[in-house]
Amino acid sequence: MGAVARRATAVHQDTGSTAAHKVRAWFDDNNDGFEQALAKLADKVDRRDATNPLCPTLATLETMPSQNSLSNEMYKAQCKRLLNDQDLSKEDRAWMLSCTQNGAGLWLNAIPSLQKFKCSPVVFKAMLQIRLCLPLAYADGVQQCKCGMVADNAMRLGRHWMTKCPKGHRIITHNKVRDVIAALYRELGVHVTVEVRGLYAQLTSYGEHKPADVLVPASATGSDKAQALDITITDPTNRTALHNRSDKVPLKAASARYKAKLATHRAAVLEAGAGGLPFTKVPLVFETTGAMGKETQIWWEGIRQLHREAREGLGPTSWRETGMDWTWTANHFNTFWLQSISVAHARTQAESVIQWIGTCQGA
Repeated sequence: MGAVARRATAVHQDTGSTAAHKVRAWFDDNNDGFEQALAKLADKVDRRDATNPLCPTLATLETMPSQNSLSNEMYKAQCKRLLNDQDLSKEDRAWMLSCTQNGAGLWLNAIPSLQKFKCSPVVFKAMLQIRLCLPLAYADGVQQCKCGMVADNAMRLGRHWMTKCPKGHRIITHNKVRDVIAALYRELGVHVTVEVRGLYAQLTSYGEHKPADVLVPASATGSDKAQALDITITDPTNRTALHNRSDKVPLKAASARYKAKLATHRAAVLEAGAGGLPFTKVPLVFETTGAMGKETQIWWEGIRQLHREAREGLGPTSWRETGMDWTWTANHFNTFWLQSISVAHARTQAESVIQWIGTCQGA
């Protein structure tokens, strides 16, 4: 299941090249020897009357789909089988469905040769257990959370402390994701600021004027208004999401949260009157699996466009070639920053869950 989840959620780019094309490249100088070897092998393994010979010719190899295309079909079939398992609870099905969406599980591709991609063995184990819907170590020792909730399956799987528990460290996860997003803008030469207060007249529940998590200046938005990025993380397994069929329809939780955020903004626009507001609100919604909401995916495409414009005419895009921090799986802007967001989210979330399991032992 881990392999299925990993491959189903990664952002793939099919190169279109086939294994056979690469094979032919190895023998460009003299294909005769290779083809003779194939013919000899065929003579050994193929039956004379076989409709589908076991050993294909070089020409046949070259018409085959890429390994990536073949593998994707296998992963899709396995994913469908898992989601149709009648023994799955609605919560687990919603979680797994969210795990198949863009952005979820990209931390699995990260190579820990850079500090930002490293985590302790204990935390990595918890990240995997959370991902695979497995009970967390020592979670069975928790009888009750410090918030007063009696232990249930959501607590054993760590989900209780991700968004539901008022005592959880969800703000820390939020802030880690916020800081990575701010850093990627600065990488593009955009001067952004974080936690900008006073944008709205309304007060938050903690008595302060609502801030922008990341305020992007109008000069970088292509319009006459700044963008106030509002980062939020929501759980596809909570009661409201399940009522909206998050176990059947992907990204339902993210969509509902996005609409709620915009509704709040529209109320502020009306309150501002004819003068309006000098910024537009851009909710960036992630599900607790790391999945990007549809609107967050659109935002990311805008980021990629900013990067293309910033890099136009500057030569290689490989970070290895330009002397920047890189890994074999994060060697370009796109892969590096998507993995950075994913690792920051999953690692911090797991660290928080581990801490609360310890805090609530015997409670």
